[in-house]
Amino acid sequence: DRDRFASQIVMYQSLVRASSLAGPLVRHARSLQTNCWLPSMQAHGVTVDHVLTVVGALLTDERKEKIARVADHRTMDVACVLDGLYNVGNVAAVMRSADAYGIQQMHVVNTSSTKYNKNTRSSAGAHKWIDITIWPRPEDLIARLRAEGKRICVADCAGTVPLHEIDFSIPTAVVVGNELTGICPQMREQADLRFAIPMRGFVQSLNVSVAAAVVMHTAITARERQGVAPPSPAQRAALIAELYLKSTCEGAPEGDAGKIQAARILNTYAEMQR
Repeated sequence: DRDRFASQIVMYQSLVRASSLAGPLVRHARSLQTNCWLPSMQAHGVTVDHVLTVVGALLTDERKEKIARVADHRTMDVACVLDGLYNVGNVAAVMRSADAYGIQQMHVVNTSSTKYNKNTRSSAGAHKWIDITIWPRPEDLIARLRAEGKRICVADCAGTVPLHEIDFSIPTAVVVGNELTGICPQMREQADLRFAIPMRGFVQSLNVSVAAAVVMHTAITARERQGVAPPSPAQRAALIAELYLKSTCEGAPEGDAGKIQAARILNTYAEMQR
């Protein structure tokens, strides 16, 4: 215990020093327009094991146990895509649902606003825990989803496939569109299928945040019924490392404070190796 306490003192002391990696890390994160910390760190040679060791020592056992429990119910095989939403309250509400249902990846495309995370009342802090990436161009997001092996399923009132008939055991990105104009042409053209949420009332549409929640709930419950395999040990370790970083760096999707804090953690590791 004494040795552990001494090592923690060293860590905290190094956290208050400026890190030479702060600038490159901030620039890398800005270029990606994401709140994901691990890729930025891996770009500078830091491994998942480094993060688990160094950042794990800064967290309480209770926090680490909670992160492990959450990670056990997360999936990277279903992603939620918000296409062109202009109401930041709707975006924040979808974030809250994504976190609740265990959807780790969320993409925001075709939006002129990056201040969605300010609506903390609607998101209830969920923006700190899920992976959010902003895409100015839908073509770039489509390429990323294809590279990950995900099919693209878009919500469409005229869709021919009922939501409950989708096989969510296949890696899937579900796309919900702008409150007024729907899905952008690029997403619509690249869609592998167009699905509809069955409507049984006089009103034939749902609020976009409600529709996204229905889709995510359907996806997760379907995967549970099908007994889809959980993430591999390596995927789980990487997710836990990301959640460690989000917990320590406050997961700020914008601003430099959290990114500089993350860079200082890298410096901590370097100092421990000297």
